[in-house]
Amino acid sequence: MNDHSENLQRVWHADLQAWSEQLDVDLHQPAFLEQLAHFLNQFDPEHLCPQPTDIFRAFRLTNPKTCLAILIGEDPYPRRESACGIAFYDAAIRHWQDRRRNNCMFNMLKALAIHTGQATYGTPLDQVRQIACDWPDPPTLFEDWAGQGLLLLNATLTFSAKKSPIKLQHFRFWQMWMDRFLVHCNQKLKPTFILWGQKAINRLTTALGPGMAHAQVIRQGHPTYQHQFLKPSNLHFSPFNELAQALPIRWMTRT
Repeated sequence: MNDHSENLQRVWHADLQAWSEQLDVDLHQPAFLEQLAHFLNQFDPEHLCPQPTDIFRAFRLTNPKTCLAILIGEDPYPRRESACGIAFYDAAIRHWQDRRRNNCMFNMLKALAIHTGQATYGTPLDQVRQIACDWPDPPTLFEDWAGQGLLLLNATLTFSAKKSPIKLQHFRFWQMWMDRFLVHCNQKLKPTFILWGQKAINRLTTALGPGMAHAQVIRQGHPTYQHQFLKPSNLHFSPFNELAQALPIRWMTRT
């Protein structure tokens, strides 16, 4: 990556410029981007997720002037073909009939089917896939959400290995930058923070500190676990019902 670090820094600068201007804070300081390039150079580029050009992709897809909500994920998928800079979206899954294993994505799909009144908690996944045959494919759906004002943000923007010490390196590198970003977002944009699972709740609480008491927050279960994201005791419950009431975002639009 050394040979391309200057080009990468230009890409990163471009992805963050509009956000820096809207928040009135320099998120793309040359010193930080140089530090980021240096940090990434210590890892095998074949194992780095996502590709360096996609690290700030979420910021590229959502206009800060129209940002309504921030959905906070944990860190990128640990596979190069899956990590794409968009929280919760597995880029290896190009259509809903894909048989790859991803509990998170397909529990989200089931929640959308319940939200549209076409399924319940007990509907088998194969039937849900059939329901989704005429729905927007995953990349279209996630990019549509981003275009409507949903920032799909991983709290840690890079990943290179599941080993705890290395994973912790990535978390520590991004922690101060991400805390600063979230604090300024809360103060300037006043978005709704969508927190799926306890880790997201803990992450935002740590970042905002006392400001958490004044933030607009929706707490829901994590989509990795169907029994947390949905409700076995309420067959027609979908987290997207609550989100649709709170935000002017179309969560499902048929093609």
